[in-house]
Amino acid sequence: MDASSAESLERGYLQMANIYGLEARVAVVQRWLSNVFEPWALILDNADDPRLDLSPYFPVGNRGVILITSRNPACTVHSTVGSYELGAMNPDEAVTLMLKTAGIHDLSSRSMREGARPVVLTLGCLALAITQAGAVIRQGRCRMEEYCPLYARRRKELLSQKAIQGGEDYRYTVYTTWEISRQMIEKMASEVGQDALELLQTFSFLHHEGISEEIFLRGWHALRKDRQSDWMLSHLPKMVLRPSDQELNVDTLRAAVSVLLSFSLVYRDKDNLMSMHPLVHTWVRDRLGPSDEETIWMQTTSVIALSVPWTFQTADYRFRQGLIPHIDTCLGFRNEGIFSLEDVGEECQRMASSFALVYSEAGRLQKALQLTERVVEANKRTLGEEHPDTLGSMHNLAIRYSDAGERQKALQLTERVVKAYTRTLGEEHPDTLRSKHALANGYSEVGERQKALQLTERVVKAYKRTLGEEHIITVRSVYRG
Repeated sequence: MDASSAESLERGYLQMANIYGLEARVAVVQRWLSNVFEPWALILDNADDPRLDLSPYFPVGNRGVILITSRNPACTVHSTVGSYELGAMNPDEAVTLMLKTAGIHDLSSRSMREGARPVVLTLGCLALAITQAGAVIRQGRCRMEEYCPLYARRRKELLSQKAIQGGEDYRYTVYTTWEISRQMIEKMASEVGQDALELLQTFSFLHHEGISEEIFLRGWHALRKDRQSDWMLSHLPKMVLRPSDQELNVDTLRAAVSVLLSFSLVYRDKDNLMSMHPLVHTWVRDRLGPSDEETIWMQTTSVIALSVPWTFQTADYRFRQGLIPHIDTCLGFRNEGIFSLEDVGEECQRMASSFALVYSEAGRLQKALQLTERVVEANKRTLGEEHPDTLGSMHNLAIRYSDAGERQKALQLTERVVKAYTRTLGEEHPDTLRSKHALANGYSEVGERQKALQLTERVVKAYKRTLGEEHIITVRSVYRG
């Protein structure tokens, strides 16, 4: 029986009544199954709707066997003898399926199997996608070795098209299967359903594995803690902006995730990290128009940037390290990254600085350097050469040069920053003293030890005079000096 809805289940029972000459009522057919002497098996197929309670459709007694197929993990509550989760096929199984559906009879041919392997890996070893690809090859639209280049150009078409001749009785394509799930969530007509769809779109611009709740929770915390610009507030997902306290935000997020889990659109591992099948990941983006794609991409970029902490506890370092694949994936959707947007201004520069911090800590020094150079360029263009934010970004750029081993370049830039700070803010402004301390470190790195020592001594004296002997900055300057 098709168990995708109550109506389809009732139709299945009525068809059974017609076959066995019974009164056309569900209860009558169930009672007949409960009392018939022959063994029977009842398969409830496609039981994917989490709102549908299947138990009223089970005949009572123990004379038969009921098998439920579903993408909803919650259906395991009905299990009396166990359940089995069918994930992706292993590559060897996937290759065999590909060769069969492509009409290749020699399944043991080494050259054929090697030729099929890149195709099944591209499709994430997903059985339905493989059967569709096999049908395309069998129909002569392309050869096995041509499928991957064709897929790169026409992925959406290939995953949405069902073979006319092929013998498969499953009526959905890869994309329509997930589209039906999306429509079911949409029909919930509830806030949690809308949150789930919004979250799914956000996930599609992160890396498909290792998605942490913490990204969103840290973003919420930053949103409440610091005043955000109107631009930032207009470029965040609705569920992030909904007024609520921390606990409700956790509940909001987990309720939305629960909906996605119930349709197997996402999965959760033992470490509480979420993931998506790579094809689900691409399907969500493929169904977006250009305008929506840019909106969701910008929202996702903003959430990641908000989540980056500028504190330096062990947990903060660990969290920033986990962000790297998500930043790579998100920025990879735009050739110019966040600098592809002309109207971002100061927010763009803040986001770039946050991402540069993450890359720098991970040893991705060139990436951090490139981002910081773009921030400096943007600040000079929009704020001027000696604006405090411009000088702050130049200070950070000098640090990136030093980290990348370009010490002479770092020293020259730091000298310029010190002169500009001294001229605009004064000799003993905290920013001036901070840059002087960095300059002393720069002298030390290029071997000018005496010069470094003299400058550090002057900085320490200035800190003691302006902040006091025991201020934390004074103590650090003494220690580092």
